[in-house]
Amino acid sequence: MRISLISPGMPYGIKERPELQFPPLGICSLAAVLEEADHDIQLVDLAVLTWDYEWLKKKVQSFNPEILGISALTASFPRTLLIARYLKEEFPDIPIVLGGIHPTFTDEKTLSENDCIDIIVRREGEITFLELLTAMQKGESFKSIEGLTFRDDGRIVRTPDRPFIRDLDSLPIPAYHLLETIDIYNEVQSQLVVSSRGCPNHCIFCSTSAYWGHFWRGMSPHRVLEEMDILVYEYNAKRIVFGDDLFTLNKKRVHQICDGLEERGNYVEWLCSVRADSIDLELLKHMKRARCVGVFIGVESGRQESLDKMMKRTTVETNLQAVQMCREAGLETTTSFLVGLPWETEDNIKETIDFAVNRLGSSEVIWSLLHPDVGSRIYNNLEDYGIQFVDSNLEHCMGNAPSVISTPYLSADRLSELWVEAAIMLDHAEEKEKAQEKEKQEKEGKLKNQDITENEGKGECHGH
Repeated sequence: MRISLISPGMPYGIKERPELQFPPLGICSLAAVLEEADHDIQLVDLAVLTWDYEWLKKKVQSFNPEILGISALTASFPRTLLIARYLKEEFPDIPIVLGGIHPTFTDEKTLSENDCIDIIVRREGEITFLELLTAMQKGESFKSIEGLTFRDDGRIVRTPDRPFIRDLDSLPIPAYHLLETIDIYNEVQSQLVVSSRGCPNHCIFCSTSAYWGHFWRGMSPHRVLEEMDILVYEYNAKRIVFGDDLFTLNKKRVHQICDGLEERGNYVEWLCSVRADSIDLELLKHMKRARCVGVFIGVESGRQESLDKMMKRTTVETNLQAVQMCREAGLETTTSFLVGLPWETEDNIKETIDFAVNRLGSSEVIWSLLHPDVGSRIYNNLEDYGIQFVDSNLEHCMGNAPSVISTPYLSADRLSELWVEAAIMLDHAEEKEKAQEKEKQEKEGKLKNQDITENEGKGECHGH
């Protein structure tokens, strides 16, 4: 069969947020599985292109697909629906299938409210989509296919969840060769590798752990390095970001990946996400030798009470030690913090700001306003937490001001102001640190020059 798979891109464009642009690995992985089963696939990546609906129509029309598939996150969901409605009007006989985090957790609501959507593939889509195509080709019912939500004689049918894929090595390398935009990602940011799925933790603000399952599955070091080889040797990747929620859960695997990179001459720089309690100095130094340049750590709060309430399962001290270890290993750290936790007062938030600015010592800090993600524990219990949405536009659920929620203690406007204050204080702290470093270097330079002058003087005296 002929299938067009579309990545709608996010509300921000490539010029506004180049650092957040990554290849659409979801549809690339799906395409590889379908292509391996002798289906013809078109990948349409709208994230880094300037396009309009007429262009999209011609692009799809030229391929003449039998099925249209669209992947959607929460922030991209409004434009996903706009694209789906347009394509359904232009190609009314072609079934439209949605996949991704947002439709997974809103499947029945999405189908009941949008006639343009025919089928939703929930969670991991590779096997489910493949079985769906087989059933379509044979004219069979979809009711025996796990992980689907669809209409049947006007009723919405939801089949049981599909068990997660445990052997990720069984999946082929993502179909980079079908991605016409792959060279653009080298220019604006990085290539992306997702070498594991799932996270054993249950942070209340996180939806990806629920999406991938609360258990970790990792590709073998050989499979990870094989994919990196393709990105470096065939697509000239200069930097690779590991998109794993928790890259360092299996330390032995990371050491083996680092060994393989060293054998290859450390041919590419890379970054990854870690938890403060999943690293040690030996591992970090090995990562550094293998050309890791930085790590992302979700610190989220400088208050132990908040870490406990959000079920983070880390401590303030562990976070401090993790950043210090990264600095000792020579790795840059990007740490994230949440503003707007429902139990926090203004003083509580300022305590975390002080922690991030004056105590943590991270290379970079990202402040995010809490936006309850669909599928997260906090989203499923909004009333219990006293959270109210003040803005229902999903495109605004990006973590930056203005806030989309109010809490029992703070209005949306005040949360937005505190978010700005946090960023300003951090900027001032960074400017002060740079000024102090410059002053230190200048002072050291003067002392060095003075020593040289004095030694030269002594040399002249000795010469006489």
